[in-house]
Amino acid sequence: MGNPKINSFTKMKGSILLIVLLACSVAAGNAQTKGWTAAAWFQADAIPLNGHKDFSSVGMVIAPGYAFSPSFFTRLQCDLTVGMWDDGVDTGIFNRNMTLGPAVGYNIIKNNPVWGIVDISAAVGKTLQNKNRSYHFYDLGLGWAFVPARDKMKMQLGIGIRYTDSHNRGFDDYCSMYVKLGWRFN
Repeated sequence: MGNPKINSFTKMKGSILLIVLLACSVAAGNAQTKGWTAAAWFQADAIPLNGHKDFSSVGMVIAPGYAFSPSFFTRLQCDLTVGMWDDGVDTGIFNRNMTLGPAVGYNIIKNNPVWGIVDISAAVGKTLQNKNRSYHFYDLGLGWAFVPARDKMKMQLGIGIRYTDSHNRGFDDYCSMYVKLGWRFN
């Protein structure tokens, strides 16, 4: 039968991976040259979703990419993340990791003079260094690059869900809601 928590997270990872693959195939099928794009943002955990209040992370993300059409884009997401654990004493544990992985997205609202750009995106990635903690991550997010939409550089706010699949003993898997603040260039 198995652990119901593990089974539900395994299903969630599979669903996010399926969304990423489906979005990649749709983007490739609708490829119309639109041009290079990029984004950079700060991202921080806001709410733990699987009961782990002893972990949080904050990071900087740089994501160059390509827009196939006004709707579909893909990015290579590079995260420099600091994970923080409460070890039950005064000090806590800190760990820095760099992750890399593909992301795809769809602009739900495109260059609207009032709303700007609203997008939904999905990403997967893996730690690059073989440090004390290695993991895969699975993201599903919603972003808003607001007015003026006609400018090439727009401020972006976002929220999302990140599932972190730990590969090391002694580290649990984590699921949390995150917030992001940064810039979108296109």
